[in-house]
Amino acid sequence: MTALEDALSRALAARANAPAPEMGDLAGRAIAAARLQRRFRLTGAAAVVICAVLAASVLTIREPIRPLHPSDGYDLATPGEYVAAVSSPEPPAIPDMPVDYVSDSQLFLRNGKSLRLLATQVTKVQRVPEGFVVVERQAYEKQRAWYVQERTGDQTVLLDGVRSVAVAGDGSGRLAWLDGSTMRYQESVFAGQDKPYPAVKLQTDRPAFGGPVAFVGDAVVLADTASGVPSRHDLWFPDRGDYQPTWADLFAVYGARARGNELVTARYTAKKRVCLALVPAETLKSSDADCRYLDRRPSNGWVSPGGRWLVVADERQAQMIDLTDDWRTGMVVPWNGVTWVGRDATWLDQDTIAVHTSSGLMVLAPLASSRAVEYKLPVHSVIVNQ
Repeated sequence: MTALEDALSRALAARANAPAPEMGDLAGRAIAAARLQRRFRLTGAAAVVICAVLAASVLTIREPIRPLHPSDGYDLATPGEYVAAVSSPEPPAIPDMPVDYVSDSQLFLRNGKSLRLLATQVTKVQRVPEGFVVVERQAYEKQRAWYVQERTGDQTVLLDGVRSVAVAGDGSGRLAWLDGSTMRYQESVFAGQDKPYPAVKLQTDRPAFGGPVAFVGDAVVLADTASGVPSRHDLWFPDRGDYQPTWADLFAVYGARARGNELVTARYTAKKRVCLALVPAETLKSSDADCRYLDRRPSNGWVSPGGRWLVVADERQAQMIDLTDDWRTGMVVPWNGVTWVGRDATWLDQDTIAVHTSSGLMVLAPLASSRAVEYKLPVHSVIVNQ
């Protein structure tokens, strides 16, 4: 064998004795290459989709959004449908508005949804189990009351063609009103009902003057408004039978304490001073020694659910008074420079009240700050008592 043949033989033997190729590595490299090519294809496809979405968005923005109106033929939800099915695309005026409210027959909820109301001239809205009681003004000083089911959107007439409708502010949905020569009281079952039904119905002869304006505890508050401004107040306890007149010279009853046994009231003394006083519900009487005096007659007032706070407001300021010990001489938290006349209010919790003013909604919280927080509301809106 020549030297050349010997070298060739050694080379072939070395190649034959070498380990086999690592097929796993080859497969891995092939898979990686395939994945890379697929990524490029997906990226390109995603880019095409994004471009299409952007183009569609531009086209959508060019077309203005038109709010729904009753004239468009949209109907109320049928039983079983959620309120979202009848929601207006119009959001609340302020996304974080702390209250529900009604504006132009549209009920705006804090969760961002809204519901068209059949009631038009809404004057009062009270939250009750699973919905709202809505009171509207009718011609000839009469009123109509509706139950609005929040989940389904069903709207049921509770009262029609009546006067002096009062709704309990505790969420129970108790009603009192005048119907001709009769004064009526009703407790209804709302929870789980699209159309509530009366569980208790009572009646008595109507008072010679005035009629129901509110509830305190178990009593219906009556006001004598013959002169247009309340000058006297009385109570009717429906569970005690027929109404017996016991009028007291109180120009305001702002609320109750001690589970309705003590009322927070306002009257004029013999010297024409404005006196705030806590009076027993059984007698409606107090002496001048029980008074906390004010410089001006309040245009409105509200007692907190727990009975600790009294907020009174006039054309110049609102002030919050602690009704606990030494309330007749203790300090108050005032808010100045806002017109408070003729508006409503609702307590957000035991110590915080939202007062509807001529310019919007003012949230007053004396335990947090003496500075009011203001929200803007549409003109002529009505806030929901909750």
